[in-house]
Amino acid sequence: MIWDKLVDRCLLFTDAPGGLLKELLKEAEQELSDKLMLFESLYRITVPSTDYGLGQSPHDNLREHNYAKLPLNYLQDIGVTHKGTHLRKMTEDEINRNTIGQSYTGTPTAYSISGEYIVFNTAPSAGDDFILHYKSRLTEQTVNKVLTILYYLDGISDYLYLDTPLGDLLDNHKVYFEAQTATLSGGKNNLTTNRISAGLPDTSLSNKSGQIIAGQAPNRLGSRYTVTLDLVGSLSDTYTDAEGSMITVDNYRKHAPLIPEQFHTSLCDYAVAIANAKSAPDIYNTYWTKWTMNMDNLINESADRDLFHSIREEI
Repeated sequence: MIWDKLVDRCLLFTDAPGGLLKELLKEAEQELSDKLMLFESLYRITVPSTDYGLGQSPHDNLREHNYAKLPLNYLQDIGVTHKGTHLRKMTEDEINRNTIGQSYTGTPTAYSISGEYIVFNTAPSAGDDFILHYKSRLTEQTVNKVLTILYYLDGISDYLYLDTPLGDLLDNHKVYFEAQTATLSGGKNNLTTNRISAGLPDTSLSNKSGQIIAGQAPNRLGSRYTVTLDLVGSLSDTYTDAEGSMITVDNYRKHAPLIPEQFHTSLCDYAVAIANAKSAPDIYNTYWTKWTMNMDNLINESADRDLFHSIREEI
């Protein structure tokens, strides 16, 4: 659902300005994403080849060199690896120190999180690489979205089919594919005569187009754009090589949320509540309660899924 439709939905319950509601919806998206920890990221930590490696230059020879800053969008750690070996999670009291209070130098085998820092049980050497796998925040700077290339028709008109319902809203937006940048135009929803039936098992829905009928893409959920992609390079010069691959659309969040669509309507509870916090406390209380209760339910559902996974692992 695009922002404008979500704003219209909010206006059913409040007379707040549309511009304010849109900004509050974006704020709600960040809150929901963080509470449910929807996104994961990888972050490479490389020990610099400075005089002191990790850590700052000491004035009293007592400062540590076994810690590094976490990424700005860090939310919660999942795991850390070094040369393919997983580091275990430790507590601060597991760090061994020498007679002057510094941790020993060597390859770390464990880590902990302390505030904005990741701390290792030993001070690693220059050039050492660590991969931090973590849950990441959705920030105001997060605006791009990754889509799937369902079908690419190379001919007089080069048509690109993507798994998005936004159609012409993405016209003039840049896309990034392999080592190239292109601009979308002529966007339209891929309307078909045959509709998808609810609950009907059908493997025609995939990350690739499947059978081509009369030179046209089969029935799909998505949008078609006019754009020319260069498929010469790492790919062979065959347009079908691009099908099923991923492509990044620049500034997708200008028109729609980045979170999965099943969470979109929940954002209205937050926006309506905050918009009425000062002028209509009763409305605020009603919708803020709905927002918090819904978040609690979604968090519990997520925890239940993780619990089942943990039980399977133990078994």
